[in-house]
Amino acid sequence: MWSAAVAALCLSWCAPRLAAHVIVPRSEPGVCSTSGCTRAAITFSETMNVAADPCDDFYSFACGSGLKTTAEAIKMNSEHDKQSIVKNQLIEILSEPVSNDTVMAFRKAKTLYRACTNSERREELGLCPARKVLTSIGGWPLLDDNNVCNNSSKCDWNEITFKLMDVGVYSNYLADIGIVPDVYGRSTWTLMATRPGYNVDSTLAELLNEDFLYDYRRKFKHIADMLMDTAGRSASISRLDLEVAQMVDFEVALSKIAKNEDTWTNFTVDALKSRYPFVPWTAYFYRLLPSGVYLADSDVVVIEDPAFLDALQELLQNTSDRTVANYVVGRVLMEDVLPHLNAESRRAVKSFASDDSASVQEKCLDMVHESMPILTTSMYVRRHIRGEVRAEVTEMVSNIMREMRLLLQNEAWLDEDTRRAMKEKMANMKYFVGYPDQLLNDTLLDEFYSEVDVQGENLLEIVLSLSKLSFHHFCSKFNTTLAMMDWDLPITWAPMTLGQFINAQYTTITNSLTIFPGFLSDLYKPGHLDSITYGALGTVIGHEISHALDTDGSSRNGLGMLEDLWKNSDTKKMFQQRVQSIAEQFGNISIPGVTAPVNGTISRDENMADITGQLLAYRAYVRLREAKGGEEAGLRIPPQPKDGATRKEGHVLSARQLFWVSYASVYCSVYNPNLLNVELVLDRDDPHLPNIFRVTGSLRNHKEFANDFSCPARARMNPDTKRLVWGSAPSNEISHNA
Repeated sequence: MWSAAVAALCLSWCAPRLAAHVIVPRSEPGVCSTSGCTRAAITFSETMNVAADPCDDFYSFACGSGLKTTAEAIKMNSEHDKQSIVKNQLIEILSEPVSNDTVMAFRKAKTLYRACTNSERREELGLCPARKVLTSIGGWPLLDDNNVCNNSSKCDWNEITFKLMDVGVYSNYLADIGIVPDVYGRSTWTLMATRPGYNVDSTLAELLNEDFLYDYRRKFKHIADMLMDTAGRSASISRLDLEVAQMVDFEVALSKIAKNEDTWTNFTVDALKSRYPFVPWTAYFYRLLPSGVYLADSDVVVIEDPAFLDALQELLQNTSDRTVANYVVGRVLMEDVLPHLNAESRRAVKSFASDDSASVQEKCLDMVHESMPILTTSMYVRRHIRGEVRAEVTEMVSNIMREMRLLLQNEAWLDEDTRRAMKEKMANMKYFVGYPDQLLNDTLLDEFYSEVDVQGENLLEIVLSLSKLSFHHFCSKFNTTLAMMDWDLPITWAPMTLGQFINAQYTTITNSLTIFPGFLSDLYKPGHLDSITYGALGTVIGHEISHALDTDGSSRNGLGMLEDLWKNSDTKKMFQQRVQSIAEQFGNISIPGVTAPVNGTISRDENMADITGQLLAYRAYVRLREAKGGEEAGLRIPPQPKDGATRKEGHVLSARQLFWVSYASVYCSVYNPNLLNVELVLDRDDPHLPNIFRVTGSLRNHKEFANDFSCPARARMNPDTKRLVWGSAPSNEISHNA
């Protein structure tokens, strides 16, 4: 997925910037002087470093003014600005009083938000909601020295999990069980089991040593102390210390057996029960599936990583039931229960990386959006998205998709069978732009949320009720046909986080591109420049489209099912060599002040998508302008006071230069080099490199970029060797019969 960097600059014309020495060619079509262009030019001027040489350091050229003026900031970028704007818009909507005309479903979303922001009610309830959950599931063993798990159901993690599902908690911290699209040949939703997530990463624990684990253990002990103090202390301190240590050690062991090696293997229900008897699979499945559904022993279950289940089975055999039960209940309290209670509870479970600067309103918005994404999205698009925007963006997607097909048609190194398979996949790709029309249907929304009870403003109870609704709605799709254009699929369109809300995303298992609503907000202004739109947003769309043919995407066909699209081993080897070349290039990027190594291998697909997305959007833009009759106007960037009085006229960016600067503006960030070194170490498994590496590394691979800025040969941004996977044929030499 694109690394969440679509920008606030979209709200101010996706603004770019320019350098002092740039000379616009005599063939420059002119300068745009509309009010929109004037606003965009001012925005560019506020963030550009006009002293930088774009052929040497394009990142400073496009983003350098911010780098100079806020050099001590840890990280600031356009994504943060964009999210802040969208958050404020949603908070305003949720905070507005209910009127007689308010849709019933919207009233429930507003009630949930009010319950979250109502600190008096949350303090009044205290830990009572948590104790109610514990009573329902049989308690937390470590709170009671006398509970020695003689009663097997008290410490049976399966029984505890079943009881948690009954109250609305579906998080399974040993193995995630649910449904997914069948990727092996049937276009239906099928049962699956995957690895869960862990708070303790084994490599991170080693890196941060004992301090990290000490803080984690202390959190669990504090939670236990709170619950015992309100219910009467029962466990001894020494016993509590021991059991918490055993819990955390168990989680570390779990993280070590989760190797992140997806092998996605089909099992029949019967084979699954035979190989992994430690899980009562049939009981699990019937709790997930709608009543009346019959499950045969021959039905298929997709297992993400059979080796993980093998190792989990052995680990559980060597771990006491009490420790496993303590771990499961402890994780549920920390992540599913206490975050919705009073201030002390929230402080106790605060994430290691949480942002204390977030307001109560922002945190409650995040919670409401994650619980009711359909409603927050519906309210947002009704207020902030113009209806015609979807058609305009759909046209841009079509233009960029056409360029991808042209690349495939003209790649000389592809064999014909591979070319045919890849063109077929691109032809089958579906795209969802903005939102489904169902979000504008009040009756459908009211029906969907009809069973949600928001009376009493007990936040935890409302959240658990919504959890039940969403989970059962999702699982009701079992054995139904996988409709590739079904907007109702949560994994297809529902933006579960605000990071997704302002984003675009390619989904491999459905071969679909989704452009979420926040991506569209204030996207177009009257008289907008195509160069800005295609540079800032078209490159993002191209990035996501290109993921369909990256190292993972090329292993699935147009229906999202597993199929190697490389039909010739020699062709596949050439692809791998090209990808490796990009990995090596990014691994050798040098940024002043940054000494930490760059992982060019793990980031190779994202870097390849950046490079390809830029090329697709650029060619689509050029072809669009040809269809419209020629080059569009550029922008005159006004001088800023810091530039001195010598530049009275400012600088002019040509339209094509504006394309590249608009792209970089999406990724403008401010970094402290020392903290950037830390980030590269801690996030070494993140496929998205820090923004400065993405811009610097990708643009140097385009001769079009070098030509537009008249970069001399062998300049830092114009090396002799261009690392391209796709697009080796020049755009003016390709056939247009795709």
